This record gives sequence, C-alpha cells and structure tokens, in this order.
Amino acid sequence: MSGSTSANHSAARRSISAACFDPTAELFLTELLALRPTAHRAEVAEAFVFSVSAMLALLTSQGRIAALGGEMRAADAQIDHLIRFCAAGLAPA
Repeated sequence: MSGSTSANHSAARRSISAACFDPTAELFLTELLALRPTAHRAEVAEAFVFSVSAMLALLTSQGRIAALGGEMRAADAQIDHLIRFCAAGLAPA
C-alpha cells in the first residue's frame, strides 16, 4: 500500500469514528467531566478510551484470562472487577 493510499485509509477511519462514535463518546465525557469538574478533559478522555479498551479486552479474551488465571470466573465477577478497575482509573490521583 502506498503512503498516500495508507493516509487515505487512515483519514477514512478517522472520519467514520468521528461520525459514528464521537457523539456517543461525547455524552460519556460530558457526564464523566461533571463527576470530576477539576479534571483535565484530556485525562478524562484517556481514561474513557482505556476503559472502553479494557471492556473490549474482557469481551474478547475470555480464554486467555482463564489460561492465565487458572480458572474461568463467573461473568458477573469479571464485570464487577472491570468496573472497579475502570473506576480506579478515573479516580483523582
């Protein structure tokens, strides 16, 4: 793939993300910023993206988690752990 073709694909992906995901992400960011009014927007945006990434990892890595952990925990326990993990990432330092 040439450099310009790669750049065109990258721009198209950013455009799709902006159109399809940014409005919803903005709703979450607005609510998170209301909970942390002194936080920098960039830090809250990072925590939001990290949280979404962690959720996706939980959804797609069940086998790996079980292999590393030696057992498959109940989904409710994993979700509770994920929520605590993400909340800690949003907590003031």
